[in-house]
Amino acid sequence: MEPTPALGLQALPGQSSTHAGQWLARVLPALVQDVLLFERQGFAAFQPRFALRDALLGRPVRLSDGQQGVADGVRTDGALWLKGLAGRIPVVQQEVSVRPC
Repeated sequence: MEPTPALGLQALPGQSSTHAGQWLARVLPALVQDVLLFERQGFAAFQPRFALRDALLGRPVRLSDGQQGVADGVRTDGALWLKGLAGRIPVVQQEVSVRPC
């Protein structure tokens, strides 16, 4: 798998004249709002948005303890759901590898 190349703000379409301060002014209000929301509600508030972008969903994965299965989304507390021989279990502490199993 090829590494993802670095990307600077200048590489975004129509943004060659936008400097970092302008970008910060655009994203900071929403970032602060989300940090405060996370403080109040935890990951549960972000789980639906995360699910739309879940890059592991449906992919075979291997855990650091040797278990293997298919990534099946995340719980509202952020734990990965793993479908494997033991059924659907939450993964909260192991490292997850997406290298071919």
